[in-house]
Parts: sequence; structure tokens; C-alpha cells
Amino acid sequence: MISRLTLLFVIVTSVASGQPKFPPRDESAKFPDLQLFASELREIIKNKDSQKLLQRVHPEVKFDFDDGSGIEQFKKNWKPEDKNSALWGIMDRIVGLGGVFVKNRSNPFFDFVFPYVNELDLDDADQYFTSLVVTGKEVKVREKPDLKSKVVGYLTYDVVNYDPEKSNGDQWYFIQTADQKISGYVHFDFVYSPVDYRMFLTKENGKWMISCIVAGD
Repeated sequence: MISRLTLLFVIVTSVASGQPKFPPRDESAKFPDLQLFASELREIIKNKDSQKLLQRVHPEVKFDFDDGSGIEQFKKNWKPEDKNSALWGIMDRIVGLGGVFVKNRSNPFFDFVFPYVNELDLDDADQYFTSLVVTGKEVKVREKPDLKSKVVGYLTYDVVNYDPEKSNGDQWYFIQTADQKISGYVHFDFVYSPVDYRMFLTKENGKWMISCIVAGD
């Protein structure tokens, strides 16, 4: 019996008529205190400074959709004191993509989010599992999952359909544009899923803090 999640991944659906795009945005500069926080955060990530990072993590930080919350559990789960912790690479990428204010806040704990891809608005909830955002300009789409393979097209900030059944591990994603004019492989460095890791910030007592780092839906 095929599970619902498997079915979602197998069936690649069109995100919209035509070929939609979702250009990057970074709204952290709208307020000086948020801009300063984002700048400090980038420096912390660069230096992998766990002490300074934890000073900016909310005491009730969430890191999964179940009962994963609290700074002590956060430290146990992510081990930020370890320079090789996956946390540093994840944060580096999502903060590097830029962040935006959360439009439809169902939780007051979530004011701002990195990366901007989290705010992609799709008509069908199932599409979030089969859609990717191209995060660069003139990104090469290749015939095969190989840097030496023939280039079959170029994409700039496109929202594309994703088929994991044809993808090559976690390095190459098989994609197709909504207008079906381009299909092939894109390296994972140049695409991002709206249900991949994202980091939320909240402002409490006049201070910005990391309130959630989570993946999935």
C-alpha cells in the first residue's frame, strides 16, 4: 500500500499556470535593530560561536513539531559547541538566502523567518512537497546529474516541480518547469524547498531572538 507521503512525492504537480518565479528578498534592513541582529548572527555563524549564539536563542525555542522545545534540549539536539555540528551549515545557508516577515502569523512566536523561501504561497498544500525554488540567476539545468553533462536550460528564481524518484541522492534534484519547457537536473546548491529547514525569529521585550529552527510540515 502506497502511503500518502509517498504519493505526494511521486506525483509531480504544476504549481500554477505559466512559469512562476519567486525572487529573493531580505527584509531584515527594514528595522535597525533587526538589521543589527541579522548582521551579528551572520558573524556568529561565520565564527561558529556557540556561546554568542545561545545568548540569542529563546529559552523556549522549538526545533521540531512534537515536544522538541527548550534551550537545554536544543543544545542536546544540535550540539552547537561542536564546530562540525550540522546546525552551522544549515544556519549559514538559510540566513545567506535572506529573510522576510511572516505574513500570516498563526503563532505570535514567529515574526520573521529565514529563508525567504518559507513564504512561498501555493494553491495546494500538497505542492509544498513537490516544489522547489531556484535561488540563483541563470542556474544551469543539466541533462544528467553530472557537472560535465549537457546544459538543457537556464533558470532564474523559478518555482519548479520536483520529482525525488528521478533525483540523484541529495546532491542533484530532477526538476521540471511548470510550463514543461525545461526538465533536467539542478545541483542542490541552487534550489531550496519551502519545507526544508527554516529559522524563525521573535521580538520579545524589545529584543530579537531565535524562536524556532525546524524542517518539515
